[in-house]
Amino acid sequence: MVTKSSKLALWYAKFRGSSIFLIGLLIFIALWLVASTWLSFDRDHGLINLMLSSEASVSLAFFAMMQEQTDSQHAEVMTGIKEMLEASKKVDAEILETVEEIQEKVDGD
Repeated sequence: MVTKSSKLALWYAKFRGSSIFLIGLLIFIALWLVASTWLSFDRDHGLINLMLSSEASVSLAFFAMMQEQTDSQHAEVMTGIKEMLEASKKVDAEILETVEEIQEKVDGD
């Protein structure tokens, strides 16, 4: 089942994995470092460290949500495959039985 949070997690993961995000993040960090040097704030880079750590924590939560959704989808697919295999086994058994009956008739004649 796809929920709004699942859709948000998927969108976020795709965006975070994009080159736009990476370039934007690098530009943001560079601008932050330049601005903090020129304007004399965040000298120990604690604030930017906190922001980047927070973003990473949020990302981890979204990725965990995506993994749960993926696991659920894989479980559904595996259930379907198992059902198809069981049905195939039944058909194979019926075919084998028919072949054996035909073989008995041929051998009996």
